[in-house]
Amino acid sequence: MGKRGVNMVRWHGFLNPKVPGSNAFQQPPLEKVSGTISVRNLHVSKATVCDANGLPVAEAAVERAGKSFTATLPTDALYVVLR
Repeated sequence: MGKRGVNMVRWHGFLNPKVPGSNAFQQPPLEKVSGTISVRNLHVSKATVCDANGLPVAEAAVERAGKSFTATLPTDALYVVLR
């Protein structure tokens, strides 16, 4: 309990399941993957890469062929918004 009976909770990761009774927090294992996404939509023209807060960081490489729209997803992207 914190001041005046208020619970103070701080979360920094997850408990390490390999160490029984461990209270040491670790960062989650994230793999870097690459790929492409294709959609058939005439209204989609951009693919914006966003950070963990949802703020735009960069534009992803895109290609249009007729009605098909293809975006190459960067390996470091958490979110990609198609517009």
